[in-house]
Amino acid sequence: MSRTTTSLGDTTGGPGIVPGAITESMSSHWLATFRGRAGFAQDSWLVYATGGLAVANVSYFDQVCFGALARVPSCNTAASSGTRTGWVVGGGIEWAVFQNWSIKAEYLHADLGHTTNTSILVPTAGGVNPFPNATINHNHNFTEDVVRIGANYKFGWGGPVVAKY
Repeated sequence: MSRTTTSLGDTTGGPGIVPGAITESMSSHWLATFRGRAGFAQDSWLVYATGGLAVANVSYFDQVCFGALARVPSCNTAASSGTRTGWVVGGGIEWAVFQNWSIKAEYLHADLGHTTNTSILVPTAGGVNPFPNATINHNHNFTEDVVRIGANYKFGWGGPVVAKY
């Protein structure tokens, strides 16, 4: 996901911050879940709830640029990437179509937590930064909602395991 907007700057009428161009993007390169499921079976139907661990590789990019109206044209930029863990919950329905085949539909909601990136002001024309403490915190909460349909095949390898003494 990516979005771009313009900040209002200082709306108090004082000599504050000028408007700036804001760009941010967030992406998940992959998502894996490790879940259990429990439900109610009736004839060839299973209605279930599921939940467990979510793991994803997530990237963030944030930039705020202050242009020609600024005393010092500059940008604040921050980026991070890494593997994050969180939780996942959901539910679904599965129907046994044939002896070893079933079809299902399910919904999952994954929450990969909160992260903050801090960016430092850098003049775009180079030179000395007159505002070395001018930082911006970029806060992100990353969630994913997944709807999927699928088909399952159950291998029939001789029935249940029975212990023999």
